[in-house]
Amino acid sequence: MPFILPTVVDPPKLCVKIEIPNDLGHLNAFFGNLVQLAYWFNWDRDDAHTGLAVSKVWYQVYQSVVQAIIDGGGCADGLSALPVEMPEMSDFRVVCIDGVRYAQFLKECCPEEWISIALVNQLNQSPQGGGTQPQPQPGGGTQQYCNTLFANGILYASTNVSSGDVITLGQFSGSGYDGTEVDGNGNPLFRCLDGQVFFNGDCNGGSHIDSGDPVPEAPHMSLVAKIAGSFYYITTLGFTVPSGISNAPVIFQVNDANLSDNQGSYSLCVTFQNNQNSTFTHTFNSIDNPGGMTAFISGAGHPRAAFSLGNGWGPGDPDFMGVIQLNLPVVASRVITEVDVTVTNPLTGATSTVNIQQSPSGTSLLLVSTTLTTFALVFPGGGVAGTGIFVNVENSIVEGDTYDGFITQVVVKGIGTDPY
Repeated sequence: MPFILPTVVDPPKLCVKIEIPNDLGHLNAFFGNLVQLAYWFNWDRDDAHTGLAVSKVWYQVYQSVVQAIIDGGGCADGLSALPVEMPEMSDFRVVCIDGVRYAQFLKECCPEEWISIALVNQLNQSPQGGGTQPQPQPGGGTQQYCNTLFANGILYASTNVSSGDVITLGQFSGSGYDGTEVDGNGNPLFRCLDGQVFFNGDCNGGSHIDSGDPVPEAPHMSLVAKIAGSFYYITTLGFTVPSGISNAPVIFQVNDANLSDNQGSYSLCVTFQNNQNSTFTHTFNSIDNPGGMTAFISGAGHPRAAFSLGNGWGPGDPDFMGVIQLNLPVVASRVITEVDVTVTNPLTGATSTVNIQQSPSGTSLLLVSTTLTTFALVFPGGGVAGTGIFVNVENSIVEGDTYDGFITQVVVKGIGTDPY
């Protein structure tokens, strides 16, 4: 329910000393409720816009309470006071943090812990997204987020953006006042998120630009976003994130150089489209089954690999017992960025050479010699295109020895949807 308008807008003041519970929760509740009186929309409406005038009176009262704490309490000369005991003022101090002045009080139970009191422009900030938020999926996936934005605050988006992503303003309502702009009759001008004047229940009263705004070419009090240090105009037509930006946060606000004296709030829905390339990771496990892989057949008709249940893929050609050669399924072309091969039981001191090719007769994509049992083969230059993968593991055994190693797993990583 709105507050009932007083008969006298700005009567003489009464000074009252009060005790405020020395607890952050109590203080936030006290100042948070007190500042509600400083918002015009919390008062009854009338044709004379009395609620706006009353809210300005209470804004001054709120500021005086904050200032009284900063200055050490007490009442101005000439005002009557109700003698209610205040806490010891030695428990208060004023500090500057990152160029902002704060009043702090000392927490009673912890003598070395100081608690900052919120300032007027830090209260009633826009509710921020928290917890686990759904994300737009790469490859053109979209996700809409609906929030409240206060005209004097910022709104931290629930997802980050990179070059090529698109941000689109959807449905919105509400309006905001920049603290200074008035119409020809001296009434405050409230503007919608597209910069149009809110008039007669609609956003159709015209817009204008202000050279001092964060985006000077965009309508005053319209929606803008700060991305990687720069401001951009966000509209219902969509905004494409420019080049050179990677995984950057998005911070929304209205297009006004000074947010602290603004009033009003908006309900808005914004859609994010993730146009980054999707990636896939596919794992071929071959301990309990062939895992979708097949043995390469030599020109003599000999399989160069044999599957052993519980072990994996081992050598299959009696003439090449130090070799395991496998074909992965042939699929639609993808850019392959990495192939990881896991081999168990290599001979002590032996070196395995892992050769990854687009096909048995194709160009070698990567060749690595190592004594490790897991080979992480990362392709340079962002990956290479291919439709099939040929895995060739050769162990440097001496003639007459038997290689008892097995390929137990092959992991393929690439760009796009999983082709397997």
